[in-house]
Amino acid sequence: MYYKSMKKTFKTICLFLLMSSLIFASGSSEPKPKIANNIQNSNTVESPLDHISPTTTEIPTIQNVEEDKNTTKLDENIRTNLNSLYSIYSLINTYSINELDQNKAFDEQASALVNALGDKYSVYIAKDEMQDFEELNLGTYSGIGSYILKQNPKNINSEDPETYMIKIESPFPDGPSDRAGLKANDLISAIDGESVNALTGTEASNKLKGKEGTSVTLTINRGNQVFDISLKRELVKVPSVVYDIVNNHIGYLRINQFIIGTDVDVATAIQNMLNQGMESLIIDLRNNGGGLVTDATNIANLFLNGQKILTTQSKKTLKENIKITLSSKDTLVPMDFPLVVIVNGGTASSSEILTGALQDNKRATVIGNQTFGKGVMQQLYSIKDAIIKLTIAHYYTPNGTDINKIGITPDVLVKDHELSDEEIKQYETIMNENLISNYVDKNPKYTKENVENFVKTFDEKDVYKPFLYSLVRNEYLYRMDYNDRPKFDINYDEYLKTAVEYLDKQ
Repeated sequence: MYYKSMKKTFKTICLFLLMSSLIFASGSSEPKPKIANNIQNSNTVESPLDHISPTTTEIPTIQNVEEDKNTTKLDENIRTNLNSLYSIYSLINTYSINELDQNKAFDEQASALVNALGDKYSVYIAKDEMQDFEELNLGTYSGIGSYILKQNPKNINSEDPETYMIKIESPFPDGPSDRAGLKANDLISAIDGESVNALTGTEASNKLKGKEGTSVTLTINRGNQVFDISLKRELVKVPSVVYDIVNNHIGYLRINQFIIGTDVDVATAIQNMLNQGMESLIIDLRNNGGGLVTDATNIANLFLNGQKILTTQSKKTLKENIKITLSSKDTLVPMDFPLVVIVNGGTASSSEILTGALQDNKRATVIGNQTFGKGVMQQLYSIKDAIIKLTIAHYYTPNGTDINKIGITPDVLVKDHELSDEEIKQYETIMNENLISNYVDKNPKYTKENVENFVKTFDEKDVYKPFLYSLVRNEYLYRMDYNDRPKFDINYDEYLKTAVEYLDKQ
């Protein structure tokens, strides 16, 4: 998640970066139409884009600036360390019978310096990792379809599995991980039977990548349960925004990620739904791992009237280290317009900024379960031919709440069913023996009857039926052309069903 973009070649990459290691995977989507085409059916003279207009930044008069009295001492330590490094270089150059690879030496020293921060989100990306970095963040490769986080193996704490396993931050919507039922906070301990403990983030990502259609087996750790799931790698590209009308009067808007133009797409979608008679709105942020802060705040701006969106706190020794982002006083959606936000454990980063802004200002009711809890921001810096991603600020919701490592608690909880050990065994069998895909091969028409007939075959077995419904439905949807897929599922989606019932009672 970023405050600013990088210059020149890496500007676009910066805007896409969400975590220290990301996986995008999946199929194709129709190119986005031009903005003019998006709003051509609008009956209003005013464009929805007028309401994206910039938020304002307020700098409190009293800043919590702390004078660094140890600056001189720190500078001396840095000079001493650099002189010591120079001495080591000289020794090696003078006496070693082995040739020193200067680029490798620099990369390893730079990486060690960043790793010494002990921050899982800060990372040094060397020149020879740049191609992988671009692929990971632009989604131009084949993989399992998940945002992931893998900490540097030098920071392993044997008592904390998150320091040595691969953590799924959120499955990418409609990707292989999502369709297989993997969830945010699932941990991957092995890939094709090989432990991931010693892998760096880049190495872990490369292990998960592969030729489209090839299989990869993941050992998943979920609480005290451990099980294997085999997935087929895919190319996945999902639009950042999907929308439709539920029951002829409730708008449904799913935001999958915050990338360049997401704010424009959201404003356009809302205007189109208002023109269709939308009377209330559901914003679905489940498994949205974040992205651009500016797009998230611009979207909050559509619903708020001169209210606080977030506060950021950078290093206390910097001037103007506290900044408050305020919405404009011009909203696209009336302030009394009923609004619900749906979240889950995969709702992270910029998604939490939007959720917190709407919840704290009592502008929306939040439905779902606890969000991911990423309350820090990163920025990219170009060093030689490399990139350093550095955590540069904390952010706080309008009420001043620090959600980092905690997340946002919904107003209305939708409890997820935790699979029992017996249900996990059945789940493994269903997925690894391809029972769903084989059934869909024989019954290719997507109907409620076909979905229910598959589930009925497990009536006497210990398996959670709603979970099974979602798995078989996902397989059917995956095989449909993207434009033909229903945008929502009121029958099997408990979160959406709860949101619709809530709005209907208002």
